[in-house]
Amino acid sequence: MRYEVVEAEREAALGFDPSAGSRGGETVCPGCHAPIDEQYVKAEACAGRFGVQLITVVCEPREGRGKQYLNPAAEWESAFSDEKLIERASKIATDNEFTIPDEPLEANPRSFDVQHFGFTHWRKVFTPRQLVAMAAFTAGIRNSHTDMVSRGYSLDTAKAVATCLTMVLGRLANQCTSLCRWQPEFVAGMLGDAGLPMIMDFAEINPLANSSGSWSSALGYVCASIESFCSVPRSATVVRGSALATEWPDRSFDAIITDPPYYDSRSYSNLSDHFYVWHKRSVGHLYPSDFAAQLTPKKTEAIAA
Repeated sequence: MRYEVVEAEREAALGFDPSAGSRGGETVCPGCHAPIDEQYVKAEACAGRFGVQLITVVCEPREGRGKQYLNPAAEWESAFSDEKLIERASKIATDNEFTIPDEPLEANPRSFDVQHFGFTHWRKVFTPRQLVAMAAFTAGIRNSHTDMVSRGYSLDTAKAVATCLTMVLGRLANQCTSLCRWQPEFVAGMLGDAGLPMIMDFAEINPLANSSGSWSSALGYVCASIESFCSVPRSATVVRGSALATEWPDRSFDAIITDPPYYDSRSYSNLSDHFYVWHKRSVGHLYPSDFAAQLTPKKTEAIAA
């Protein structure tokens, strides 16, 4: 298929009806007019006959405001094949003593839809280009810790900085997937909704640009949070554990405030696996007891699943 950017002052002047096409996941072939229902599309995807194709490139103009939409040049798609990109991502991982995430995507049908389109493992929610980026940043975090220790920083300082960097990686993981929507002027993160819906026309960020969803953008959010925490005059203790069996005796607190699990509308543990698999690779060796499992624990989660 070939795509072309069309501009007009009025919708009627575009030369086509932009509202025509898919409705409710079903459509009609523009060539033979055969109906194409949702189940057929899902079956094709699960059979491995889905691919991706660049529709347009969104750029910021050198002068002025707004966005420019460019026709994708043929060489942009053919510059690197999927096979070469996956090979490159795997080499980055191997050279830095980790693997590309191959953990299964354990979907909760109440809040997931991507499993119906063949997304059986977490690595599949990333395009090959995105896998290279995520692997490179993960390797950078691991190397930064090693470098800090070799330069004489204390183990605690090196661990703290690497932990802060993996927070940036986690935010990037929410934007650097094939499940992000294009909202005019910015890329909406993967977890904008209650669950993980399938996105056909997804938006792919440039992680190296100083724009929405990039590494520098994610770094800004994390730094701002840390600065806010540092302004609090008192310290706090963070403890990881189960609310069903705490280490504190009865009547230890005046109040306990919780974020409700929303019955069955959000599968927190399943959704957090998306981030867990990358945190495990970037700082898992610094927190071996916290990242010992393949995925996050789910049996004791307080939701109706």
